[in-house]
Amino acid sequence: MPRALVTGGAGFIGSHVADLYLEHGYDVTVLDNFASGRRENVPSRAALAELDLTSADAARVVRDGRFDVVSHLGAQIDVRKSVADPMFDAHINIVGTLNLLEGIRVSNGNPVLYRRGAVRKALRLLAEGRGVGILIDQHMTSPDAIYVDFFGRPAATTSTLAALAMRTGAPIVPLFAFPLPNGRYRMIYEHPIEPPAQDSPDALREFTQRCTDVLEMHVRRHPELWLWMHRRWRDAPGPAFDRSLPVC
Repeated sequence: MPRALVTGGAGFIGSHVADLYLEHGYDVTVLDNFASGRRENVPSRAALAELDLTSADAARVVRDGRFDVVSHLGAQIDVRKSVADPMFDAHINIVGTLNLLEGIRVSNGNPVLYRRGAVRKALRLLAEGRGVGILIDQHMTSPDAIYVDFFGRPAATTSTLAALAMRTGAPIVPLFAFPLPNGRYRMIYEHPIEPPAQDSPDALREFTQRCTDVLEMHVRRHPELWLWMHRRWRDAPGPAFDRSLPVC
């Protein structure tokens, strides 16, 4: 049976959403602290987690619930309160949402490595024989960024991926997820990327370029699946580039 989580499920809209899931055969859990919702609104067939959205217990419910779908409707919506106490408003609506997202991200057993101390943690995971996923299509502003060609233009790219592989000998296996109907994904594992020669004068950049080339290949095949609104090429050095290529 598919599972659904509805935050704010004791509210008017949330309770109707929970009812709809139940009608379609879902096992429903309502997460609400009744700050504004009513207990009698919670469907009798739904499980209830009476928790604050910002709490560690709420994140644990999300993490361990293995939900197929999450409808996030729990929020502070009183405009007067938001003006009178914007910090409280931000705590509920921003911190609460981030807490929910964090629970979702780790629900399949994959921890999130935040930037501070990430390299040390990644080295420990690799030493344990575990895999580490790193996104390389994001603009980098830190000193460890290196410029490689991406669609014919220099793009500031993380050097961490190549540095970890060269230090540990761990293979780099490009992974792509392509959406399918009904919320499923087709996972594509490319062949491991061949590392540069040991005596290469610019091995780090060469290795990062090879990784970026594989990414570019898949973006060219499926451009509609890449987040084009991201300013990937900002702060690029040098004035020369091909104007026929994508500009961001």
